[in-house]
Amino acid sequence: MSAPTQRLDLRLLPVEEPRGLWGIKEAGVGTALAALALFCPWWLVVSTDGTWTNKQALAGAGLVVWLALYHGGTLIIAALLGPDRRRLPLASLGFREVSWGALAGYAGAAFGVMAALYWGYSFVAEQVGALPAPREDIPVVYAYERHRYAFILIVAALRPFAEETFFRGFLMQGLTTRLGVISAGTAASVFFALTHLGGGMGLAIAAFGMGLALAWAFHRSGSLWPGILANLVFNSFTLSSRVG
Repeated sequence: MSAPTQRLDLRLLPVEEPRGLWGIKEAGVGTALAALALFCPWWLVVSTDGTWTNKQALAGAGLVVWLALYHGGTLIIAALLGPDRRRLPLASLGFREVSWGALAGYAGAAFGVMAALYWGYSFVAEQVGALPAPREDIPVVYAYERHRYAFILIVAALRPFAEETFFRGFLMQGLTTRLGVISAGTAASVFFALTHLGGGMGLAIAAFGMGLALAWAFHRSGSLWPGILANLVFNSFTLSSRVG
């Protein structure tokens, strides 16, 4: 006589909440919070009459602090509303391994598009007299050496990491769940461009195209690292050309 078959009572097992990627709701909340992080500390840098606040006294500290707060804030927002909320590893933001060949190839392609768009914008802006002279757009940073180094570190290293994490890893992936890849990449690029409006409409238009290139690199490679590398190299080159 065979032994009775034991049946597992599934009612006794804990029911786990589905751990899919975050969605459009988290993406919307994150975008609103990022906008606050971008505009709320603006009083540290710019006065009500639209000029740099107390240039000699601040000596660039306000600009450096503002940039650090904004980019650091977007990283926290992306982590809390994305992986942390869904109990996922931070790698789900897009920090996935990629081969050296794919890293170089996608980063190189994205950088090429970004460079072409930026220098096209620079040429047009120079022809119409809308391009700021070197250092004119960041005057207070150069009063003290320590502020200059902090500014360069933030723009060349922290900004590429934060921008790719938030706009591609968090925002684009969150919107993809509802809109699809193409629409999500386009929407994320629009928000990316809006953060560059401080440099004028021409720069914002160029930034939109750059955002599309970075979104393409992220989608094709499945990783943020090519975009981070392309953004890092691009920011380093453009920063050196702007500040000498």
